[in-house]
Formats: sequence, C-alpha cells, structure tokens
Amino acid sequence: MSAVYGIGLSIGGAIGATVGKIFINSQQAGFLLGAVARGVTGILVTLIWPKEASARDILKEHAGVWSVMRSFIPPTRDCRDFCLALVGRLLMMMGYYVTMGMLLYVLESYVRLGKDSAASTLAVISVINMIVAVVASLIAGYISDHFQRRKVMVLICAAVFAVSFVFPFIWAEPWAMIASAAIGGFALGIYNACDGALNIDVLPSKDEAGKDLGFLNLSNTIGQVLGPIVAA
Repeated sequence: MSAVYGIGLSIGGAIGATVGKIFINSQQAGFLLGAVARGVTGILVTLIWPKEASARDILKEHAGVWSVMRSFIPPTRDCRDFCLALVGRLLMMMGYYVTMGMLLYVLESYVRLGKDSAASTLAVISVINMIVAVVASLIAGYISDHFQRRKVMVLICAAVFAVSFVFPFIWAEPWAMIASAAIGGFALGIYNACDGALNIDVLPSKDEAGKDLGFLNLSNTIGQVLGPIVAA
C-alpha cells in the first residue's frame, strides 16, 4: 500500500508540473485551476472512499480538557525508533524540497535558462522523475515486503538521493538537472515505497496510532515548508 501511495504522489506531481507549464505566463489562471482541482478531487475522494465501520458500539471516553490537550503531545515512552523515523522523514523531505520546491528558479538562475525553456525543462524533469519513481516504488515495495527490511531500504534511499546532487553541483547544464531528477526519482520511489510501512512498524502504541501518524505526517509537511526556506 505504501508503494501504491508513492506511485500516486509521483504521477500527481508530474501531471501538476506538466499542466503548470501551460500557465507559466498566466499564473492567476493556474492558481484558479489548482483550487478547482483540489475541490473536485476532495469531493471525489469523499464519494469513492470505502465506508468505515460504525463507531456506535465503541466505548466512549470522557473527553475533558486534559484529554484534548494530551492529543497534542507526541509519544515520550518507548519511542526511540518513532523519533528517529520522524526526524529522518523531516530531513528527507526538507532535502528533497530544497531543490524541487525551487526548481524553476534553479533552472532560471543557476542553469541560465529563459522562462519558457525553464518551464519546458521542468516538465521534462517531472515526467522523468515520475517514471523512475514509479518503477523504483514497485521494485522497492516488493523487496521490502519480501525481506521485511525497511530501515535498510530507507538508508539506501538517502544515499542515492545524496548522489543525485553531484551532477548539478559539477555541471550547471540542463542534462545534469535531468540526470539528477532521474537519480532523485529513483531514491524518492524507494522512499515512498518503504517509508509508510516503516512508520507503521515504529508506532509506539496501537491505541494512539492515529495521533502518532499525525505527528509523522506533520514532519512531512514541515519538511516541505522548510526546504524552500532553506534554499532561499
């Protein structure tokens, strides 16, 4: 399931970048289309999402002020692996979005492409990144499930991702950015295939799994925000 989720992210990102290229000179229309797409997909997901079991027979607990406040406190006991996964996800996403979040500006300012050429190159990079990430997700997902080794796969992902930065660091050329995207896409595919399963494995409490997964997803979001800030 983690691999399927990762494939969806990769395909969605590539489609978004390709469509975004069309609106490079009419950004207001692009933002409007993005807002409409989010609204439509939200409705579609709500309609097709499998119906969950009724909570009518679940024992209800008194939800006092402390109970609500406790839901904002991350786990503090027997959570070493959980904390490592949280920090690892934060750093991984921050590193990824240091480049991907500012990629258009990197192509314009570092590679010295014009706006239209940068937009076209960005679309090519996104498609290549998607294809490689999808293939890597399928392969890594199978290997991860077969050998039940999540941490090793994430470690390999981090190493491959670091290698992807070598090409644009040495050569400020479009082909180097494309090569970097291909290698980075392979790393991202491994990460998407294994990270979700790893996060489930390191949850310290099944009774508070939803809350703890929320903290892990929060680290994902914070990493996406910090990446462009660090790059800027």
